[in-house]
Amino acid sequence: MKAIFKGAGKNASELVKVCKKFIQIAEEHNPGMKVRDHIRTLRQKIDTNKHANVNSKVPEVTNNKNSSLPNELDNKHKIELKDDTPDASITGKDANGNPTQSAPETPVDGDPISLCSGEELLSISEGKLLGLLPMEWSRFYRTSASEINKGLGYGWSHSLSHYLTFANDKIFWSDHENKTTEFPALTADTLVVTNKLAKAAISFGDRYESYIVTFSNGQGKYHFEREGSYARLVAISDKYHNTVTVHYTSEGYLSHIKNDTCRIYFSYNSLNLIEQVALQRYESDNQHNEFTWVSKSVLARYEYNSLLQLACASNGNNEKERYEYDDQNVIISRELSGGAIFHWQWEGEGKSARCIRQYSNFDNFDTQYEWNDETKTVKLTRSDGSQQVYQHDSNARLIYEKAADGAETFKEYDDKGQLVKITDPLGKVSQYFYDDSGNVSASVNPDRQVTNYVHFLGAVKRVSVGEGKSTRIWLNTINQHGEIVAAKDPSGCVTRYSFYDNGKIESVTYPDGVQTQYLWDSVGRLVEEKSSTGALSYYRYDDYGVNPVQVEDESGNVTLYQWDSLGRLLKCTYPDGRSREYQYNPYGKVTQLTDEAGRITAYEYAAPLHLLTHKTLPDGSVLKYRYNNIHLQVSEIENQKGEVYQLRYTATGLISEEIGFDNIKTTYAYDLSGHLIEKCEFGDRHDEEPFITQYVRDPMGRLLSKILPDGTEEQYSYDDFGQLTKIKSDQQLLVWEYDIAGRLTAEHQNWATIRHRYHEESGKLSGTRLPDGQWLEYHHRDGQLRGMTLDSQPLAAFDYNNSGRERERRQGNGLINRYQYDDMGRLSQHYLREGMGFDDNPQILWKQDYRYQADNELSQVIGNNARRYSYDDIGQLISSSNPDANQEDRHADRVETFSYDAAGNRISAENSAAGNRLAFFGDRHFEYDRFGNLIAERRGTAHKLLTTYEYDCRHRLIKHVSPNGRVSTYTYDAFNRRTSKTVEGKKTEFIWQGSKLIAECSDKDTVWRSYVYEPGSHRPLVLVEGNAKKNQKTRTFWYQNDYLGTPHSLTDSLGGLVYSCTYNAYGQVQTETQHQQEERGLRVETNLRFQGQYADEETGLFYNLNRYYDPALGGI
Repeated sequence: MKAIFKGAGKNASELVKVCKKFIQIAEEHNPGMKVRDHIRTLRQKIDTNKHANVNSKVPEVTNNKNSSLPNELDNKHKIELKDDTPDASITGKDANGNPTQSAPETPVDGDPISLCSGEELLSISEGKLLGLLPMEWSRFYRTSASEINKGLGYGWSHSLSHYLTFANDKIFWSDHENKTTEFPALTADTLVVTNKLAKAAISFGDRYESYIVTFSNGQGKYHFEREGSYARLVAISDKYHNTVTVHYTSEGYLSHIKNDTCRIYFSYNSLNLIEQVALQRYESDNQHNEFTWVSKSVLARYEYNSLLQLACASNGNNEKERYEYDDQNVIISRELSGGAIFHWQWEGEGKSARCIRQYSNFDNFDTQYEWNDETKTVKLTRSDGSQQVYQHDSNARLIYEKAADGAETFKEYDDKGQLVKITDPLGKVSQYFYDDSGNVSASVNPDRQVTNYVHFLGAVKRVSVGEGKSTRIWLNTINQHGEIVAAKDPSGCVTRYSFYDNGKIESVTYPDGVQTQYLWDSVGRLVEEKSSTGALSYYRYDDYGVNPVQVEDESGNVTLYQWDSLGRLLKCTYPDGRSREYQYNPYGKVTQLTDEAGRITAYEYAAPLHLLTHKTLPDGSVLKYRYNNIHLQVSEIENQKGEVYQLRYTATGLISEEIGFDNIKTTYAYDLSGHLIEKCEFGDRHDEEPFITQYVRDPMGRLLSKILPDGTEEQYSYDDFGQLTKIKSDQQLLVWEYDIAGRLTAEHQNWATIRHRYHEESGKLSGTRLPDGQWLEYHHRDGQLRGMTLDSQPLAAFDYNNSGRERERRQGNGLINRYQYDDMGRLSQHYLREGMGFDDNPQILWKQDYRYQADNELSQVIGNNARRYSYDDIGQLISSSNPDANQEDRHADRVETFSYDAAGNRISAENSAAGNRLAFFGDRHFEYDRFGNLIAERRGTAHKLLTTYEYDCRHRLIKHVSPNGRVSTYTYDAFNRRTSKTVEGKKTEFIWQGSKLIAECSDKDTVWRSYVYEPGSHRPLVLVEGNAKKNQKTRTFWYQNDYLGTPHSLTDSLGGLVYSCTYNAYGQVQTETQHQQEERGLRVETNLRFQGQYADEETGLFYNLNRYYDPALGGI
């Protein structure tokens, strides 16, 4: 209780504030609890054995004149759990006695050379012991250990080569990296000691003369038993007491490690060096019911030379890796199984050697290292002449880095080795503060945003960002094992977790009430996953595999998998019997893919590297890739026509220049932090003045200003949490609002506003207020959307199968959509019928059945608008036929055929799309500007029919002039969303919700259309005509969509057909019918086409957000 009042003043107002803080903390202690009675809350007992006391929002920060924290953090009270564990921080040391950090925390270069010591630090993982505590078998080479042999030859250690030695009232721990860490001797008064510099701790075990070591990057608790001045590793356990025991031969050599079901067994050669590592299981021989250890797979085999040096290692697939050394056991070459060879040149000898050159048998890999012992720096010089500099302090921590572009980064640490400050190349500072246990308690970003953390049992208990009423707080309830059992977000929504006694996750219950349950086998493999929504998956494995060989879903559909000994997928057989197969090279890269139709795609790589150079498609066409830079990033892509796409990079590996297949050139410039600050667009005339776009950024790298080539400027604003709140330009104003959980609550587009609200407990979107004031509401049950209403008017009710796929939709006009799926989860049937309210015998109004070919492409549509489709060997549509077409109907083409060039451009003649620019199609001839924008189309006799196009500096279409002189103009916002179009003086404005067109209006709002979509898609659901805000009478029409989500008809509030249309294969409307125009004078316009497309009658094009689509061409 004293801690609660620490720092409180003597006056009453301060005392009241502290009491309120106490109430807040008590309420936060349990995310699911709401404090309604302050007295009851104050009396509530907090079980500190199960849950952590929650710290206040602001951690204690040293209050001195040099504090660089924001002022609001100074002079704050603290509430903390004090950690009085003794600490004896001494950096770990290598065999030379030099300080060293663990390999994962040491900056390395190439194949990997330590940029601190100059030695090789090579870690290779070769397999795992299955179990509730999976144990990795790995080996590790370091140059400074070249005089040490731990059973794998000189210089090598392995993941089990831990031991303790005792001398001079000290304990020395030698680990799997041949690194030694020092601790003071334990006593009856000092049962536990930490070494924060080494990120490790030691304590007494539960037996006489036993010890436990824990460390970062470890796999749990490492148990040692002492005999005299030496203690060997005997077990590794986790916090749930899952244990792997370590066993030795009578001579003291490592024999095996095991858990309850399997073990890793080590075989030795005559020189007592490990020659084989095998995974074994304890099982019956099936004849005499006698149990014995049976080898299931070989993880690794090792060969040695006469100097007891590891010369060759083979993995489970018998792929070999070879090594060469000098006579003092210093590695001088490594040959990978794929053929790449790394070579090292050294200065010094034996364990004191350090690398001065690293090179390989492939191009662009040759680095020289220049060491300076006085400044503790190393300078790297690459094959292209670029240089980098690294500097470490006396404790082997990186304190300075100079990149190849001159960018400098500085790091500072406290006396416990904890990173406290980073100064980036632009001088921006990030700071970190720690609690007594070494956990981060506060971080300060370059924009001075403060994030506070409270930890308990190693887990994050509380995170808070911001100050005052706008503070966002995440709260976790922690169990006695340090696991999060409840997580509460800033809005109050809670996700709950339960665990089995062995630590495996048992269930997750989401805020909407949906629960997923998990079952595991005895070796920790998932065998069943079940959702309260009905989804269910069963997993089956072979004796020793970590990957499933069979997965069965809730409908009994079974998918089979075959894996090689390295866990690479060889074959997948689907429920319908089709299969897909893979082949690999020694680098694990796919060399051949055989798809479900038996077609082969082949991949070739740049020997001896793993970089893709040729991709041969099933039709024999080839894509080629080249890599002409030290970063080994793709520099050229050659398409099937021999056209080349070129890429260039900065010294740090960022793209600096690209020249497309059409010769369009763009260059990029970056600040020293790697953020884009300038883009220059030259088009295909590289000597002309470029279009230049400039970017101004804040300390976090967020865009503040974009200055466009025409001089106009867009300004960007953010809230305290870095969320975009405003974009302002001369033409547009976009504004966003968010709630305490960071969820979007309002979108303002100039004069139009859209608002959102969320369910209090589930956090799901519950309503959207459309720009005309109508509330679109979402109704969820069991985590699924079950209904949608518009101002209480039913729009749709949804029902799902156990797989979560929609099986029925009841529309607000009484019509019913039904959906069926095949064993592959593909839509197999969709029909629209009348509801029971129409008559006693409801009729099917529209129906389609779907058939697919072996590669999953749609091959046939049966029923309404029947179609047959055929494809070439690479999946391009080459024909579409209508078996029901009336050949006398000139509007109904019985067969459409399509041709493509080698690069996939749809063409009407060969060589008509150089650089992916279509020069002509039929009698249509096209002209482009230097940026590849279509500026003119000529057609007709002598090409007299001219259509022209104009663009702004962002290459957006702003003007269209048709052959008859009709002029259309267009405007856009910062996200390239079209905000208006004006055709012969008539203006239509567009309002967006994200990337979805949600409303359009024209004739001074007398014509207003609102669009409602299926959630999470661009599939239209409802069209509403009329502006409710202006008391206009509204009419609702329901979209009926095909399998692509393209509308084929509209129905009215009584279920009557109002509009219908048919399309060709590329979305061009072939027929349109207004069904109630003659009888009722009702005409309904709908411009929605393929998902996300809006048809412009004046151009014949479909606006597609960031581009325009020509359905006659199948592109633009």
